[in-house]
Amino acid sequence: MQAAWQRPFRPISTTLPIFRQDDDAISLFYAPTYLVTVAHPHAEAFAQAVSGRANNVWSGTAEAQTLMARAADCQREQTASRPPFVPVGLTIYLHNACNLHCTYCYAEALPTRRERLAVETIRAAARLVAANCAKRGLPLAVVFHGGGEPTLDEALLMESLAVVEECAASQQVDVFRYIATNGVMSAARARRIAKHFDLVGLSCDGMPEIQAKQRPLYGGGSSMPSVERTARILDEAGTPYHVRVTVTAESVPRLEAIAQYLCEHLHPQEIHVEPVYHAGRAALMPDDELDTYTFIEAFLAGRTVAEGYGVKWMNSGSRLWERHGPYCNVFRDVVQITPEGTAVHCFKVAETTGANDTRVIGQPNGTRFEIDQQRIEALRQQLSQMPPACKTCFNRFHCTRGCPEQCPLEGASDSLPMRCDLLKGLATAAIQRTAADMQAQLQGDIYAIGREIARP
Repeated sequence: MQAAWQRPFRPISTTLPIFRQDDDAISLFYAPTYLVTVAHPHAEAFAQAVSGRANNVWSGTAEAQTLMARAADCQREQTASRPPFVPVGLTIYLHNACNLHCTYCYAEALPTRRERLAVETIRAAARLVAANCAKRGLPLAVVFHGGGEPTLDEALLMESLAVVEECAASQQVDVFRYIATNGVMSAARARRIAKHFDLVGLSCDGMPEIQAKQRPLYGGGSSMPSVERTARILDEAGTPYHVRVTVTAESVPRLEAIAQYLCEHLHPQEIHVEPVYHAGRAALMPDDELDTYTFIEAFLAGRTVAEGYGVKWMNSGSRLWERHGPYCNVFRDVVQITPEGTAVHCFKVAETTGANDTRVIGQPNGTRFEIDQQRIEALRQQLSQMPPACKTCFNRFHCTRGCPEQCPLEGASDSLPMRCDLLKGLATAAIQRTAADMQAQLQGDIYAIGREIARP
C-alpha cells in the first residue's frame, strides 16, 4: 500500500515552479514556502488560474496571487546574478583530535592532535566577519565545530572565543555562540561550556547499546555516561541544547525508541535526525545503505514520540520554510577555518594541503584575512549545477540535493542518490501535515486556504 508521503507532486505550469498533488478530498498547490489547499470541486479551476491557462474567478484571489508571486520570486532568483561572498558567519575547527572513535566519522579523527589553529588567524577572520556583520546589522554567529572534539583543548577554545567576542565588541555587534560537542568531558568542563555558550549541539545516537557501538570511546568503552552527565549539567544551567542523531541502517528500525530514550533521559529542546553521510570511515560501510521507506516511516514515528514530550524533531536536508541548496559555505556566507588556518568551501574538509588546495577560499595575510572571490565564483559556478532530474522537482528549492555525498566538484553523475528520494518524502510529509491542519478550515463557502510553511 502506498504511503501518503509517496504521492507525487507534479508541475502544472510551464513557466513557474507551481506543483499539484491530489487526494480523495482536497488538492494541494505548492510553490516554494507557500501552500494552498483547495476543495476538490474547485481544484481544476484554481489550477487553470495559477498556471496561466485561464482567467477565472480564482485569478484575483489572495491565494492564487501569493502562490504565483512566490513562484515568480524563485524564477527570478535562479536567473539573477549572485551578490559577492560577504561572510557574516564564522565556523572554527580548532584541531582534529577526538576522544571518540565513531564508526562513521567523516574526518577520520584520531586521539592525537595533528594541527592546532593559530589564535591570530582566528582574530584576522573574526575582524573581517565582525565588520561585515556591523554593515548589515547582524549578530556575529560563531560556531566551534570540527573534524575533532573542540572541547579537548579548552584553553585554546576559551582564548579563541574571547578573541571573537573582542572583535565583535570593537564593531558593536552581538555574538551568538554555538558549540558542537560529543559531550565526553569532565563535569567541571561541562559547567564552563554551559556558562559560555548560547546553544550546544550534543551528539548522541540513542540508547547506551547503540551509542556504545556507533560512538565508542577511542580506547573502547561507552561514551554514554559522560554524555548523559553533560546533558544534566546543561539542563541545570538552563543552557539550551540540541541533540544530533546520526542514523545508520542498523539503528533506523529503533528510531521510535531512540526518540523516547532521548526525550526521557537527555531532555533536549530539539533533536536533529540525519542519515549517515557516506564519507570518511562511513565510506567503508557498504552494508549501511539506508532504505528510504524504512527511514521515513521511522522518522515520522519518532517525530510523534518526540512531540509528545514537547521536543522538536528535525532534519536539515529539506527545510521548507526557507529556500536553500547544498550545505556549501560559498552559498551561506560563512568562513570556515581549518586547523591549518585556511578557509574552505565544505564542512567535510577538516584539513587541507595548503593555500593552493582548490578547496581553499581564503587565508590570513598578516593581520588581515583575505577572501579569494575569484575562486569562490568558480566554485559557485560548479556547485550550482542542477542535475536534469531536479528541474521538475517540487523540492528543488529546499533540498541539499546529493550534498554532502554527491558533489559536482567530484565529477558529474546522472543518477540521484538515495538522499534525493528520502528528502522528497520528508518534504511531502511536512507539506501534507500543514495541509491537514488547513483542511479543517474548508467548510461552508470557504473553498481554498493559503498558508506560509512555518518552521516546526
